[in-house]
Formats: sequence, structure tokens, C-alpha cells
Amino acid sequence: MLGLARMIHRFGTFDFDAESGELRKNGRVVALEPQPARALAQLLSRPETS
Repeated sequence: MLGLARMIHRFGTFDFDAESGELRKNGRVVALEPQPARALAQLLSRPETS
């Protein structure tokens, strides 16, 4: 059975899993409340604009 791959956003030294709301810096979990996690997920889901 094949599982679906999660979308992990990588920027600088950070990795963000929008599905779980987990933010990591250099591999270590950073505490992030649900509202800021949702805001970060929204920002990262939008294509970059100039």
C-alpha cells in the first residue's frame, strides 16, 4: 500500500509541515500555537508574487 507524501515547506533553517502544523528549526521542533501555524500555512500555500 502506498501512502501519500506530505508537503514539507523548507525555508532557511526551517521545515514546516502544513498538515500537522509542525515547525522545525535545524531538525528541532519549535513550539507554534494553532493560529500562527494556520497563518504560516496560508502564506506558504500562495505562489510568490513580485
